[in-house]
Amino acid sequence: GILPYASFNVEDFATYLALQDVLANSDAISGPGNNAYLWYDLDSGRFQVLTWDLNLALAGALFGPPGEAAAPTDTGTAQEDGQQAPQDGQPSQEDPQAPQGGLEMMGGRNVLAERFMADETFSQLYEERLAELQAELVDSGAAEEIVARLEDSLLANAGDLVTSDTITSEADAIRTQLG
Repeated sequence: GILPYASFNVEDFATYLALQDVLANSDAISGPGNNAYLWYDLDSGRFQVLTWDLNLALAGALFGPPGEAAAPTDTGTAQEDGQQAPQDGQPSQEDPQAPQGGLEMMGGRNVLAERFMADETFSQLYEERLAELQAELVDSGAAEEIVARLEDSLLANAGDLVTSDTITSEADAIRTQLG
Protein backbone atom coordinates (compact mmCIF):
# COMPACT_ATOMS: atom_id res chain seq x y z
CA GLY A 1 0.00 0.00 0.00
CA ILE A 2 0.85 3.66 -0.17
CA LEU A 3 1.08 4.33 3.58
CA PRO A 4 4.36 2.49 4.29
CA TYR A 5 6.05 4.76 1.73
CA ALA A 6 4.46 7.98 2.91
CA SER A 7 6.52 10.61 4.62
CA PHE A 8 5.63 13.38 6.99
CA ASN A 9 6.16 17.06 6.22
CA VAL A 10 8.48 17.64 9.18
CA GLU A 11 9.45 21.21 8.24
CA ASP A 12 5.82 22.32 8.01
CA PHE A 13 5.01 20.59 11.31
CA ALA A 14 7.76 22.52 13.08
CA THR A 15 6.38 25.73 11.57
CA TYR A 16 2.84 24.78 12.58
CA LEU A 17 3.85 24.17 16.21
CA ALA A 18 5.86 27.39 16.31
CA LEU A 19 3.00 29.44 14.86
CA GLN A 20 0.59 28.02 17.43
CA ASP A 21 3.04 29.16 20.12
CA VAL A 22 3.37 32.67 18.62
CA LEU A 23 -0.44 32.86 18.50
CA ALA A 24 -0.67 31.50 22.06
CA ASN A 25 -3.25 29.05 20.74
CA SER A 26 -4.00 26.90 23.76
CA ASP A 27 -6.39 24.75 21.75
CA ALA A 28 -4.14 23.53 18.94
CA ILE A 29 -2.91 20.00 18.37
CA SER A 30 -1.71 19.66 21.98
CA GLY A 31 -4.78 21.35 23.43
CA PRO A 32 -7.79 19.73 25.02
CA GLY A 33 -9.49 19.08 21.69
CA ASN A 34 -6.36 18.11 19.69
CA ASN A 35 -7.60 20.66 17.18
CA ALA A 36 -5.75 19.91 13.98
CA TYR A 37 -6.19 17.66 11.00
CA LEU A 38 -3.69 15.16 9.67
CA TRP A 39 -3.90 15.38 5.88
CA TYR A 40 -2.30 13.17 3.27
CA ASP A 41 -1.39 14.88 0.02
CA LEU A 42 -1.63 12.35 -2.82
CA ASP A 43 0.50 14.52 -5.10
CA SER A 44 3.46 14.92 -2.73
CA GLY A 45 3.03 11.63 -0.90
CA ARG A 46 3.42 13.41 2.43
CA PHE A 47 1.32 13.86 5.52
CA GLN A 48 1.01 17.30 7.05
CA VAL A 49 -0.82 18.88 9.93
CA LEU A 50 -3.49 21.44 9.09
CA THR A 51 -4.60 23.99 11.64
CA TRP A 52 -8.21 24.06 12.73
CA ASP A 53 -10.29 25.88 15.34
CA LEU A 54 -8.33 29.04 16.06
CA ASN A 55 -11.01 30.55 18.30
CA LEU A 56 -8.69 30.46 21.33
CA ALA A 57 -5.66 31.93 19.54
CA LEU A 58 -4.46 35.14 21.20
CA ALA A 59 -6.77 34.40 24.13
CA GLY A 60 -4.25 35.63 26.70
CA ALA A 61 -6.91 36.98 28.99
CA LEU A 62 -8.08 33.41 29.48
CA PHE A 63 -4.79 31.51 29.48
CA GLY A 64 -1.93 33.92 30.15
CA PRO A 65 0.58 35.67 27.94
CA PRO A 66 2.64 34.02 25.21
CA GLY A 67 5.37 31.83 26.59
CA GLU A 68 3.24 30.69 29.50
CA ALA A 69 1.33 28.21 27.39
CA ALA A 70 2.92 24.80 27.54
CA ALA A 71 5.19 23.97 24.68
CA PRO A 72 4.33 20.80 22.82
CA THR A 73 7.01 19.02 24.86
CA ASP A 74 4.81 18.69 27.96
CA THR A 75 3.59 15.23 28.91
CA GLY A 76 1.09 13.93 31.39
CA THR A 77 -1.85 15.69 33.00
CA ALA A 78 -1.34 18.31 35.71
CA GLN A 79 -3.21 17.73 38.89
CA GLU A 80 -4.89 20.43 40.95
CA ASP A 81 -2.43 19.81 43.81
CA GLY A 82 0.49 20.55 41.49
CA GLN A 83 1.60 16.94 41.15
CA GLN A 84 2.21 15.53 37.71
CA ALA A 85 0.42 12.47 36.38
CA PRO A 86 2.29 10.09 34.11
CA GLN A 87 1.16 9.50 30.56
CA ASP A 88 -1.24 6.75 31.61
CA GLY A 89 -3.22 9.36 33.58
CA GLN A 90 -2.63 7.79 36.99
CA PRO A 91 -1.54 10.24 39.70
CA SER A 92 2.14 10.10 40.59
CA GLN A 93 4.22 11.92 43.11
CA GLU A 94 7.43 10.20 42.06
CA ASP A 95 8.66 12.69 39.45
CA PRO A 96 8.91 16.25 40.80
CA GLN A 97 10.99 17.16 37.70
CA ALA A 98 8.11 16.41 35.31
CA PRO A 99 6.84 19.36 33.23
CA GLN A 100 3.98 21.27 34.82
CA GLY A 101 1.14 23.48 33.65
CA GLY A 102 0.11 25.11 30.40
CA LEU A 103 -2.00 23.03 28.05
CA GLU A 104 -1.68 20.04 30.35
CA MET A 105 -3.83 21.76 32.96
CA MET A 106 -6.67 21.68 30.46
CA GLY A 107 -6.19 18.00 29.63
CA GLY A 108 -4.43 18.41 26.31
CA ARG A 109 -1.65 16.29 24.92
CA ASN A 110 -0.76 14.83 21.58
CA VAL A 111 1.55 11.89 21.10
CA LEU A 112 2.60 13.07 17.62
CA ALA A 113 3.77 16.45 18.93
CA GLU A 114 5.36 14.85 22.00
CA ARG A 115 7.37 12.35 20.00
CA PHE A 116 8.58 14.90 17.49
CA MET A 117 9.54 17.36 20.23
CA ALA A 118 11.49 14.61 22.00
CA ASP A 119 13.77 14.46 18.96
CA GLU A 120 16.66 16.91 19.44
CA THR A 121 16.95 17.75 15.72
CA PHE A 122 13.23 18.45 15.41
CA SER A 123 13.15 20.41 18.66
CA GLN A 124 15.98 22.60 17.33
CA LEU A 125 14.07 23.12 14.05
CA TYR A 126 10.98 24.09 16.07
CA GLU A 127 13.01 26.63 18.09
CA GLU A 128 14.44 28.09 14.87
CA ARG A 129 10.98 28.41 13.34
CA LEU A 130 9.65 29.96 16.54
CA ALA A 131 12.39 32.61 16.50
CA GLU A 132 11.82 33.27 12.78
CA LEU A 133 8.05 33.69 13.18
CA GLN A 134 8.43 35.85 16.27
CA ALA A 135 10.80 38.15 14.37
CA GLU A 136 8.78 38.11 11.13
CA LEU A 137 5.32 38.59 12.60
CA VAL A 138 5.64 40.21 16.01
CA ASP A 139 9.00 41.96 16.34
CA SER A 140 8.74 43.44 12.83
CA GLY A 141 5.37 45.01 13.60
CA ALA A 142 3.59 43.05 10.84
CA ALA A 143 1.05 41.58 13.27
CA GLU A 144 0.37 45.04 14.72
CA GLU A 145 -0.27 46.36 11.21
CA ILE A 146 -2.74 43.54 10.54
CA VAL A 147 -4.56 44.23 13.82
CA ALA A 148 -4.74 47.96 13.02
CA ARG A 149 -6.09 47.28 9.51
CA LEU A 150 -8.74 44.91 10.83
CA GLU A 151 -9.67 47.28 13.64
CA ASP A 152 -10.10 50.15 11.17
CA SER A 153 -12.21 47.97 8.89
CA LEU A 154 -14.42 46.83 11.76
CA LEU A 155 -14.83 50.36 13.08
CA ALA A 156 -15.87 51.52 9.60
CA ASN A 157 -18.23 48.62 8.86
CA ALA A 158 -19.59 47.11 12.09
CA GLY A 159 -22.68 49.25 12.17
CA ASP A 160 -24.85 48.27 15.13
CA LEU A 161 -23.44 44.74 15.39
CA VAL A 162 -20.74 45.65 17.90
CA THR A 163 -19.74 48.86 19.67
CA SER A 164 -16.61 50.76 18.78
CA ASP A 165 -15.50 50.42 22.41
CA THR A 166 -15.67 46.62 22.11
CA ILE A 167 -13.71 46.64 18.85
CA THR A 168 -11.03 48.93 20.28
CA SER A 169 -10.85 47.02 23.56
CA GLU A 170 -10.44 43.66 21.83
CA ALA A 171 -7.87 45.03 19.37
CA ASP A 172 -5.93 46.43 22.34
CA ALA A 173 -6.11 43.04 24.07
CA ILE A 174 -4.65 41.38 20.97
CA ARG A 175 -1.88 43.99 20.82
CA THR A 176 -1.09 43.29 24.47
CA GLN A 177 -1.10 39.54 23.85
CA LEU A 178 1.31 39.93 20.95
CA GLY A 179 3.64 41.87 23.25
